[in-house]
Amino acid sequence: MHAHPLRVLPENVILAPTDPIYRAVRQAGRCRESDRRLDLFRVCLMPNSGGRAAVAGPALGAPAAALLVERLVREEVRRVVLLGVCGSLVPTLRLGDGLIPTGGISEEGTSPLYGARETPLPDPHLLQKIRHACHRSGWQPQEGRIWTTDAPYRESTEKKRQFRQRGAVAVDMEFTALATVSRLYELAFAALMVVSDERFHDPPRIGFATACFRDALAHAASVAAALFSKR
Repeated sequence: MHAHPLRVLPENVILAPTDPIYRAVRQAGRCRESDRRLDLFRVCLMPNSGGRAAVAGPALGAPAAALLVERLVREEVRRVVLLGVCGSLVPTLRLGDGLIPTGGISEEGTSPLYGARETPLPDPHLLQKIRHACHRSGWQPQEGRIWTTDAPYRESTEKKRQFRQRGAVAVDMEFTALATVSRLYELAFAALMVVSDERFHDPPRIGFATACFRDALAHAASVAAALFSKR
């Protein structure tokens, strides 16, 4: 008989694409212990979840995010929530606003390698869990489809117009790949985003350094960290 591998992680993981997002979730989850290594990535159990959830990352962009999910699968993780940032494509979605993606349009190169013809929808139960957590915190994120790209510096005015016409309200770098890989491995997946820049302007308004964005990210991190709490 083969010995069952020792579990490193609980079944629920908040995936953080960047180091600032990872730190924000770590702080919101009251992580006091040192990070553990998971190959190229860092993970930390969140005490406020009663050991039921962890944060993992950073994993910026579709290939890195997919690689992290591959690693999470080996730890028997069952649910993944992406806490990400996005650029708004519409004036009704402003810097610091929240977005709950209800679907995605892929312009990244990872999903086709996992056999995707179209992007799977988020898990409906996990999506509803995020909605409820946001509402309990007094936050009202908007909802809509998101465009995922590998090349944010190639977002031309014409390309943004085309994706708006296809129903995208924002753009990011991980969502569609994570949805695709998660579906392949039968993981529940959904996401919560914070608007970090307004790309309907020309030139775009970049807001990473603004208090508005930092406050919104801290709030989103607290929502994500509480998703799998015992209460």
